[in-house]
Amino acid sequence: MKNVSRLILILALAQFARAADVPKSPYISIVYRYADTMLKTQSDLHPYDQNLLRILYTLGELSGKPIYRDAADAQLKWILQNQPPIPGKSRPRPWMLWDRCWQLDRERTMAICRSASPPDSLLECGFFIRMLAAAQPQPDSAILSDSIDATILKCQGMKGDAVARLSLAIDSGGGATRLPEPLASKLRALAQDQDQAFLTEVQQLLEKSPHWQSRPDQKSTAMIAMMCVSRYENTGNIKYRDLIHAAADLYRDSPPPEDAELWPMTFGHAIGLELAAWRSASRREYLDAAIKLANQAVKKFWNDNPLPRSTTTNPKYDTITGADTLALSLLELHLSILHITAVRCPPNTIDR
Repeated sequence: MKNVSRLILILALAQFARAADVPKSPYISIVYRYADTMLKTQSDLHPYDQNLLRILYTLGELSGKPIYRDAADAQLKWILQNQPPIPGKSRPRPWMLWDRCWQLDRERTMAICRSASPPDSLLECGFFIRMLAAAQPQPDSAILSDSIDATILKCQGMKGDAVARLSLAIDSGGGATRLPEPLASKLRALAQDQDQAFLTEVQQLLEKSPHWQSRPDQKSTAMIAMMCVSRYENTGNIKYRDLIHAAADLYRDSPPPEDAELWPMTFGHAIGLELAAWRSASRREYLDAAIKLANQAVKKFWNDNPLPRSTTTNPKYDTITGADTLALSLLELHLSILHITAVRCPPNTIDR
């Protein structure tokens, strides 16, 4: 009996030691409060609330409560009927929820894809390719192949800035993984051309990009770097990895100015950037930087409120400034701190 009691004591102490070693994460409660409040106060979410919808799906999986998934499904059905995320007719963000749209309403989603035309910008042509590529597993999806082919040809004759080219590379590369030959090879070639153009121009772009202050007409360094994260994690191109680390070092060593008007979106990108650098470099300093930035963001935007401020100078909530991007970064940080791998956080790289 003494040996049994001693074994029980040893196991209990070992379990206590393991629990003591698990780092604390105060962020998940903030994310739940934000999501719960949005569900109570917002009757209709729109395509620019996409990261919130992705948060709801992740919380449903994490909590095991169907209320979050069901709420997101209901909003997706509303969006499909009332404000479909057709490239060229909505806020510039790639729509990452096409797979779920197909599952919820195949007929309506096919009608949207068949009625859309290739947009007139490189950025949104990428979104268009992503939309049509997501249809590939569906019956009758072959009828969309001509539209993809026509879009590839159109892109080859279009001009665009470095950010648009990187975005097109991301969407074309992702589309190539879903499509048969010869479309897949054509998309990979298109993506590689955009990579080359972006990497030629990126240094000049980063010299002009603001680090902390955000404006609708200009991309922050962190936003551009998060696009590099997407391309690096899909290609393994070390040039993108080097850009990620350089940008992460910048945000780690340059705290946000106290007197500037700051957006939640910028903090969300900076936190995601530090986590990406931590994943690729395995250096604890990047995780520590993400935690430090998250603590600053919670203090600046949330305090005791369930909904974050729209900016550091405006106490009202507004989706346009990227509250959903910041909340998604806190969810990713929570999963990273606790080493939760059974639930995958959506990549926080959709802001373009």
